[in-house]
Amino acid sequence: MHPIERLRYVARAGEADPSLLAAEAADALGSLAFEPRAIVPACRRLLDAHPSCAQLWWVAAHVLVAHDPFEEARRIADLLEDDATSEELAASFRAGATVALGARAGLLDAVASRPDLDILVVGSPERLRRALRRLDTRRALGVVPEEADAAVAQADLVVLEPVAGGPPGFLLDEADADLVAAALGVGTELWVTAGVGRLLPTPLFDALAARCRRAPDADADRFGTGPARTAPVLELLDAALVARVIGPTGPMATRAALEAAACPVPSELLAPVRSA
Repeated sequence: MHPIERLRYVARAGEADPSLLAAEAADALGSLAFEPRAIVPACRRLLDAHPSCAQLWWVAAHVLVAHDPFEEARRIADLLEDDATSEELAASFRAGATVALGARAGLLDAVASRPDLDILVVGSPERLRRALRRLDTRRALGVVPEEADAAVAQADLVVLEPVAGGPPGFLLDEADADLVAAALGVGTELWVTAGVGRLLPTPLFDALAARCRRAPDADADRFGTGPARTAPVLELLDAALVARVIGPTGPMATRAALEAAACPVPSELLAPVRSA
């Protein structure tokens, strides 16, 4: 497939797993190494299509500063595909715990490998149907957001997979924000996962957040894939409210994890955002 066609495929992807989306983007961007002038506009267009995908910002930042974009793209795609965060999360749970979580693929993979846990999955009816197919329904209960308060009150901890993390805290979509509100209301402990590429330095974290505060462009996007997408409205979870961060190397202190985001900050990704 031609690199531009691969980039169009990534831009059109709907609710794909962010890590898979970013790995595919890395491969596609690496294929543009023979035409380096195309990499900057390609990165910008991908972020126009998926402004809230932290891993995509992370991929674009690494590829843009690389002396050899092809080799760097291969390296970071491997890191994304080998991300051990789900395995580390599974190993971190206390035996027999009751865990409440959103219907996220990485979280579901982690709890699926722990038959001793009781699992409360919070999400829309459609997401719950998909989630419960991945789990042993004898020990997993689907909960709609309207019933989250009662469910979270029964849990030992709530686990979140944020959109992005940075020094101020973690950006959450609406579904996880509701779960946090329920947890804070009853004092249930909050854990957060931070897989490869989800933690960003302050300039990129702020740029992602700014993209998700503005209205979408009315014009078709520059890949010709149709109208620009509406970025999700994100809410900031203060880092001080998170008891534990689980990453690909295991549990980390929250503040240390956020301040250790290893990612370059190319100026090409920090251009002023045009108002709608």
